[in-house]
Amino acid sequence: MDYLRFSVDGQQYALDLMCVRKVLPSVWISPLHNCPSPVIGVINFHGLIISVVDLRECFHLQVRSIGLTDRFIWIEVEGWNLILVAAHVEGVDRVADELIIDSATLPATPALLKGMVALPDGVLLIQNPAALLNLREREILRNALDLA
Repeated sequence: MDYLRFSVDGQQYALDLMCVRKVLPSVWISPLHNCPSPVIGVINFHGLIISVVDLRECFHLQVRSIGLTDRFIWIEVEGWNLILVAAHVEGVDRVADELIIDSATLPATPALLKGMVALPDGVLLIQNPAALLNLREREILRNALDLA
């Protein structure tokens, strides 16, 4: 399967390429009031308002300001368009299914993790983008977007 490989604070992550729409340079994020954490605001992409999710908050890392060198990964998951903030995007990798350790076989695995792959230089964590926002957070976000 093909994955978009990216990093946040030195850790390698991957997303199923089927949910990735585009990789963008960082742009101004407009604040959005009353939105759930980890949503930090919205961007306007050619008239489409897209919510921005700070992965550092999702992964319980130290939150920092978005920089000019950061990359935005536009994904579509379960009818939602979201922008994920990444430090670097390395590109597309093909990973054989038999190399992926399913998160269901691991003890105390976070919902955001779909699986992992051992790499020569560390671990590639395959994300479950459907778990970025739970149902309550999606409803809060929908209300915040309606009020904006």
